[in-house]
Amino acid sequence: MEHDDSELPEDFEDFSHLSDESELDFLAKEMLKPNVRVIKDIAKEDKQAEDTLAIIDDSMSSMKIFDKLAQINQLVDHSIVAELIKLGKSVVHMRMKGHSSLTSAHPSKLQKTWDELKKKNKLKTYVGTGWVFGSERKVIITNNHVLPLKDAAATATLHFDYLTDFRTGKKSTRKLMRLAPEKLFFTSPVQSKGGLDFTVVALEEVADEEYGFLEYEGDHTAKDATRIYVPQHPRGRTKTYVFHNNFKVNQSDDYLTYTSDTEGGSSGSPLFDEKLRLIGLHHVGNYRDNPEGSWARMNTNLGSRIEVVLRDLADQLIDADWTEDQIKEWFGDGSVLKMFND
Repeated sequence: MEHDDSELPEDFEDFSHLSDESELDFLAKEMLKPNVRVIKDIAKEDKQAEDTLAIIDDSMSSMKIFDKLAQINQLVDHSIVAELIKLGKSVVHMRMKGHSSLTSAHPSKLQKTWDELKKKNKLKTYVGTGWVFGSERKVIITNNHVLPLKDAAATATLHFDYLTDFRTGKKSTRKLMRLAPEKLFFTSPVQSKGGLDFTVVALEEVADEEYGFLEYEGDHTAKDATRIYVPQHPRGRTKTYVFHNNFKVNQSDDYLTYTSDTEGGSSGSPLFDEKLRLIGLHHVGNYRDNPEGSWARMNTNLGSRIEVVLRDLADQLIDADWTEDQIKEWFGDGSVLKMFND
């Protein structure tokens, strides 16, 4: 059954990923110098780019590198498009109650802040992106700043196959679903509060088989990536994909940076490499970069490496005294179980 729900509620507010300036300042410190090895990998992938990339080195700012990358051949093979659309069926648009001040609240004060906002009727409708994780199709993953606590998750509505009909322009959702945070809810605070900015929460019911699920295969990392594909719901719009200028800039132990376009509402999207392997969780775009001593907004995105997120989740499950049988029941016998047993 399709649901005609193209209009967002009147109280909708777009907080463009993260509204707290201190969080953006913190993320700025995660922006590393351009990675020459990655640039060389791009040249190997696209021989036509060799001349363009020959003059790039560690001393160049991100913006200058972006200018060079924009000249690279942008042809995309049909098989990549078809497979990405298939994987994208697991990606959902979410609408939930929230407030920009929750981003800056200390984790220990989140519940109190939420209760005060609710009492004063100041909670607004926000949007985000999430995705079905694990072969059991019982949970979704998104950002902590999208769903920071159980009360926020309880307000969320998930829109599966929220798409625009190309010929009619009509926007509709194939299936609506709610979350069940009382059954399962694990989270890690935003980065400036010492976390990895992710939330894993139970679906109210098992997701339909047609929507599939995403899983980390465990034999690759962001270090191997050149391009970053991001299925997403920017600013609450219907599902969108990034095929051009979608290059990885660099990675640290926990994070990766990339040029792929995103907008507010894309928070929580999955990140795939050029072989369409799950490698990360998107957090924020247009955050601050300071390559040459002056602060400026840059078209740079930051996400967490997925193996780091899942390692943290496994550690939380261990601390919560979960058993192998419980993990198999909720996540299947994939990456979470493996990390739980490592």
